[in-house]
Order: sequence, then C-alpha cells, then structure tokens
Amino acid sequence: MLICASFFQYAPATLLRIVGQSPFTPEQHVMERLRCNTCGTYFTAELPLEVAADGKANQQYGYSARSLMGMAKYGMGSPFYRQDSLQDLLGLPVTASTIFDQVEYLANTVYPVLKALMLLAANANAIIWMTPRTGSWIKNRS
Repeated sequence: MLICASFFQYAPATLLRIVGQSPFTPEQHVMERLRCNTCGTYFTAELPLEVAADGKANQQYGYSARSLMGMAKYGMGSPFYRQDSLQDLLGLPVTASTIFDQVEYLANTVYPVLKALMLLAANANAIIWMTPRTGSWIKNRS
C-alpha cells in the first residue's frame, strides 16, 4: 500500500474531445412576463443580446441557422431533402420545405448586396480572373 505525504502543483492534464451533434440546436428562452392588474397590459423582459443578435424576437430560425442551411445547399451541394433526412436521423426533424423557406428568406436579405456588387463589377475598368490551369490571377486593363 502506497502512502502519500505531500502534493505539489503540476501542469493540468488536458483532453480535447471532438463530439458529434446536430447542425441545428433548439434553444428555449424563457422571458419573465408581468401583467398590470389595472389596465391588463403585459410587460415582457428583453431577450439576451446574443439571442437578439441572431434574429428577431418572433423568428423561430436564427440567422446563423439560415446561413448554415444556405451554405449546406449552395456551398457544399447538399440538397434540401438530404438535409431533411440528416436532421430526421439526428432527432431534430426539419422538413425540406422549411429549409427551402429559410434559405429563401436568407436570399431575399442578401440579394441587395449581390446586386450592388454586380453593379460595381460591371462598372469596373479592369477585368480580373483566375486561370484554371495555373491558379494565378490575370488582370486586363480596358
């Protein structure tokens, strides 16, 4: 039997674990609500700033969820029905039509930015493109 007499501080042991989870995580935020007995008016507490920054108070899907849905579809080529199947397997069913609707909200929001960028590109006096073989940038002046 080993008997220890004294202990000294040592560097902590660490563990970095990668865990799997659903791309979308539901969060329920409970806000305190008061009612005036005289006039019947309701007063609701404000949402925390990090929650309010991710969407409006009545918005079920946050901006971060919408952007992830759009990136999965158009950035990674994952069709809406495949995202639907994945979410169903992970226990948080989000239908393909819901994902489409959320991506459409996202597209309507960023479309003015795309339009402005296209206008700037159309009025530019230089054409810049990348060659497919070398990956180098070429710039032509008009």
